[in-house]
Amino acid sequence: YECIGRYATNPYYIDDACLNIFSIEELCWYIKNNVYFLEDTFASHELNRFISSNLGLTELADELEQMTDRQGSMPDYVCAILRYADFATDEEMEDIRRTLDAGNELSAAGKRKIRGDHFMTDGVYPSAVTEYMQALQNADDEMLRCRIYHNLGTAFAKMFLFDNAAGYFMKSYEISRSDSTYEEYLAALKMKTDKDDYIRLVSDGKISGYAAEAVEKNFTDAEARISRRPEHVMYMQALKLKNDGKISEYDKKTDALINDFKTQYIKCRK
Repeated sequence: YECIGRYATNPYYIDDACLNIFSIEELCWYIKNNVYFLEDTFASHELNRFISSNLGLTELADELEQMTDRQGSMPDYVCAILRYADFATDEEMEDIRRTLDAGNELSAAGKRKIRGDHFMTDGVYPSAVTEYMQALQNADDEMLRCRIYHNLGTAFAKMFLFDNAAGYFMKSYEISRSDSTYEEYLAALKMKTDKDDYIRLVSDGKISGYAAEAVEKNFTDAEARISRRPEHVMYMQALKLKNDGKISEYDKKTDALINDFKTQYIKCRK
């Protein structure tokens, strides 16, 4: 890929993201990754001047200036930028158009939640938590708060922070009274609680016995699935090598397994 235009000496500053933009490629990257946060004010004479004067892309700037003057649509504006830099396929631009149109119907909290959902899908759970927490600050709708609480529980569980997960699953359950959410709460509670204490909670009737049975079945099914996962199979193979006294081969196998876990963990923490 050959860069288009100049690399700016004086960057364009995007307030909402606290981000300096130095090139058309950086601007395109920002657009593609922040579609739900693009307000109408994004299309501005100031940005057009930056594209013209600092990046040297006068043809694009002229096209954008005409759109700005006649108060054209945001989808047309951002797609003109992406198309000029050849930074998105036609299918991606159609998705961006649909996203922008849908975003007009969403509150600020709703947009934050969706951004968090994207981070969840990508496995970047700390960033998802940050977005969900910010969404809660402006979430007036009870069911929206319910969904955010549930997703926070899921994100914390994915990071093995089961105490936090249990708390947010319960907050979600208190609104929705959903059986599945209650079971997720119990699963997080089981993971964070000493085995004897958990059994005591069930025996004392402090948690639903029926739900506890469902959770136990889910754990049994999960253990069966885990036993078939490549990393588990690899671990069992390594353990056999160790038991057979093949320490050198055992070390190689465990090193490969640990490096794979490190790669996954680093991706999660970004």
